[in-house]
Amino acid sequence: MTDEQFLKIFSQQKDGIDLEKIVPDAVNNDVFVKFANKSLDNTMQEVINYALDGKKEISYSLLFQICDFTPEEQQYIALNKTAEQIQESLPEFMELRFANLPYLTHLVGFINHADKIHQGRERGTIGLPMMEAQQLYQESQAYESILKPSQQAKMYYLQSEVFRKSNVMPNSYGEGPACESELQCLLKALVNSDDLKIVTCCHDRLKSQSKNVNSQTFSNNTNNIIAAYKRVLAKTKAPDEKYRANKKLASLYWDKTEPKQLSKNLDPKDKANLRWSAYYLKQAYENAPKNNCISTLNDMLKIYRFLNNPQMIFNVKKERLNYLPAQDKINASIDLAAEMPDKFTPKDIEGIWSSLKKAKISDESKYILGQKYIEFLPKITKDKEYIHRIEQDFQQTSTNPLLVLKRKKRSR
Repeated sequence: MTDEQFLKIFSQQKDGIDLEKIVPDAVNNDVFVKFANKSLDNTMQEVINYALDGKKEISYSLLFQICDFTPEEQQYIALNKTAEQIQESLPEFMELRFANLPYLTHLVGFINHADKIHQGRERGTIGLPMMEAQQLYQESQAYESILKPSQQAKMYYLQSEVFRKSNVMPNSYGEGPACESELQCLLKALVNSDDLKIVTCCHDRLKSQSKNVNSQTFSNNTNNIIAAYKRVLAKTKAPDEKYRANKKLASLYWDKTEPKQLSKNLDPKDKANLRWSAYYLKQAYENAPKNNCISTLNDMLKIYRFLNNPQMIFNVKKERLNYLPAQDKINASIDLAAEMPDKFTPKDIEGIWSSLKKAKISDESKYILGQKYIEFLPKITKDKEYIHRIEQDFQQTSTNPLLVLKRKKRSR
């Protein structure tokens, strides 16, 4: 809105006869109407989200402001009631206020419904009785029309937890298989969600069923789980969430290949799934916390070995060197050079020796690595002159500290 439009609508008094002059200007102003509708929609979404988070008081507070009760009406609502009784009666008065606005009336009912779901989740280890849980599930479906997909996902995931608790037998050891209603809720949550926590919880719960009577549910919905993680990636900008979602996708494509049955004679379908698994591991590595880099690279290495891809095996092993402490890095560099000498230039080979001489490690470690480097050199290079030079250098500059035995004095 321009400053002039804003001032024309909002600079005047908002009561009595002045309000009658302002309203037509506002109603006939398309920019203002769009702004007002957007503001109302944002508030409605907040009401729903707080209800789904189990914060019904905040939801009711937001709706109470929209009701715009006059002081006289507020006095009537509070007449002869305690604070607790006022809170209990408010939904009824809100529904009367919104009698001609079905969407808002429905919203008041949803707040109460979401609260019942949360109560069911919190009732110890048994939740609601199964019959009540089923009734609550039927009521949930009636509110789908006012919820966005991500909100439906949260509602149905919460409902799945109600069924999960209702399904536990008293005094039993462990959990039995998920009931059909819980599985339906999990799948509804899964196909509507772009929230990593919800998607991961649904994934893990469905996968846990793969060893019981519901074993086909997980395998039949692998593609739905993959699609859900892709929605997470399309939405999130958080590196940690990108890392975890990509790792999950990689594991799903790995599982598709039935790893226990993998052999050197992979069929095209298995090769494609392994390549996708490696692809998502690479995306995970780009966002991985430093502590998870080596494990992610190790998973990648396992796949490239199955795919028999020497270049990527080398690339991954070389990248992995960056996360090793000095002693281990030099040791692994020697092993890699001996395993794939054709990938190392003379400068690379010299660089290993140079790093060893500069490394801040114990003399014993430096001597052992020096011996290993010289013994492996014939496998690494055909340059006899270079081999002879390094042998001479080692003999002239190194004394064998392994021949010395020392023991520190310990105080009594």
